[in-house]
Formats: sequence, C-alpha cells, structure tokens
Amino acid sequence: MTSPPRSGFDLSDLRRFQGGIPHAGFARLRRESPVHFHPGRDGGFWSLTRHEDVVAVNRDSRRFSSERRGILMFDQTSLEGPGDPRMMIEIDPPRHTRYRQLVNRGFTPRMLSALEPRMRAIARQAL
Repeated sequence: MTSPPRSGFDLSDLRRFQGGIPHAGFARLRRESPVHFHPGRDGGFWSLTRHEDVVAVNRDSRRFSSERRGILMFDQTSLEGPGDPRMMIEIDPPRHTRYRQLVNRGFTPRMLSALEPRMRAIARQAL
C-alpha cells in the first residue's frame, strides 16, 4: 500500500463525479499514489491509475483475481461463490475466455455497424 495523496482524493465519494470525470484528481493519484487503497465501505478497495499497472494486473489472474472479490467499487458481497452470476469482467480465465469466445462475433465492426441504426433510434427515443 502506498501513502495517500497529500491533498486527499477519495474515489468512493461519488460527489466527486457529479461534474464529470475528475481528471485532475486522477492525475494527482497517478502522480502521488498510483496504487492506492481507499478505506471505507465493505473493507475498502484498491485503485490503479496508471495504464501499465492496470495491464500488469489484468494479465495476472492468479495473484489478482476478479472473481474472488470483484472489481467494482460497490460489489454485491452476497455474490461470493464461484458459481454465482457475474458480469464477464468479473470472471477469471479460463471461464472468462470461454465466454469471450462465445460473444466475440457479436462485437465485430460489421456487427456493430448493423446495430447502429437501431441504437440511434433507441437513443433518440430515450432523449
């Protein structure tokens, strides 16, 4: 664990996001505490704010499991078993790899282009 930024920046305080992404706060975390523990709710959470750290952790599911505790700031602690329903981003390989192979074809540029008119219509209707 590294020491907290001198000026303090708590990512669990959702008011920080009311005006949009707090770019200055993330820059401060990258500079002063790129691997930072935020205490609080449900035991707290770690944030990684440098790309190279995120890539390294993402590639090492043995030491940094998404499944064991989750990856979201406000995880549902009731979903703690390996068979409980999860989003794909919360599943470790090899299970994640199997699911990814099943859905990859649906996210090709051609498939997304085919969906664009429908998504635009839904967005217009929602607005």
